[in-house]
Amino acid sequence: MAHLAQIWRQPDQGIWESRGKPQQNTVSKVMAWVAVDRAIRAATQSHQQAPLREWQRLRLRIHADVCRDAFRTDLDSFTQTYGGDELDASLLLLPLVGFISPHDHDPRMRGMVAAIERHLMSDGLVFR
Repeated sequence: MAHLAQIWRQPDQGIWESRGKPQQNTVSKVMAWVAVDRAIRAATQSHQQAPLREWQRLRLRIHADVCRDAFRTDLDSFTQTYGGDELDASLLLLPLVGFISPHDHDPRMRGMVAAIERHLMSDGLVFR
């Protein structure tokens, strides 16, 4: 966790290993959040000694960072990279890993799915 806490803000090539300059890829940040979230769950369920408050603060920081820098209100969706305007099918992982609610009451979920359907779907297939 200490290593993750130091590196999660670093730009990377993303899930698709894109060429070019490393960027702040949304799904990479979400996967860092998942790692922290699952470490918290594992330590809690197994009653292991762990700096849970520190990890919970890290999880909150990552979540807030993604929600602030990766969600575009004008697109009503999270984007592939911080401040970018490209959508990405990998964003559909966000509710699957628990980052946002998969239920209709979360407007970010509805907006993201609608945007992906409009821009990345054709004949029932989703383009990445």
